[in-house]
Amino acid sequence: MTGLAGKVALVTGGAGGLGAVLAAALRARGATVVAAGRHTQPSLDVRSEPSVRAAFAAVQEAHGRLDVLVHAAGAGAFGPLESLSLDDWTRTLETNLTGAFLCSREAMGLMRRGGGGRMLFLGSAAGRRGLSGMAAYGASKFGLRGLAQVINEEGASARVQACLLTLGAVRVGLGRAVPGLDVSRMLDPDEVASAAMDLLAQPLSLRLDELVLLPETGVL
Repeated sequence: MTGLAGKVALVTGGAGGLGAVLAAALRARGATVVAAGRHTQPSLDVRSEPSVRAAFAAVQEAHGRLDVLVHAAGAGAFGPLESLSLDDWTRTLETNLTGAFLCSREAMGLMRRGGGGRMLFLGSAAGRRGLSGMAAYGASKFGLRGLAQVINEEGASARVQACLLTLGAVRVGLGRAVPGLDVSRMLDPDEVASAAMDLLAQPLSLRLDELVLLPETGVL
């Protein structure tokens, strides 16, 4: 099945920020969307294994399959390495990387049984090269790159894929929290969503490892 009409999609972090924008774009393309977060129904805390399992079980019970996973739940702690607390490090890694692992593990089984599917991870320019003040955030995004590559290797025979959508700073959510960046020069969230939808609509006969979107000004 090409396109997005009729597909079942789960968006983590779908209640706000870029996740909400992506969830709305999926609905506009005709997908059935479960936008899950800590204060939604079903409730989803991506850092919690029982919570993740319960949310995916709810999707399976309600819809019988999963075609698309968008992991938009995110956290960030920005500042010099020497001032970074262990709590900030742990929260960032647990949300951005461990959360992606837990969700992709559940999605892999559902997609394999359903004949295939595509996962979309939100990467960052900070996951392509080390950037000052982004130790925890950058480490989590570097990890996502490796996780997506493994999924593509292990899921190939079942038509299960993962794509890394690598972004510069976006004018919504965490992008606005990065110190020193000019919001007016950041990526427009609706333009990001449009590119993401085009990517997710591609047939599974095409393996799409990564799409990189940066502002024309080069702002990260």
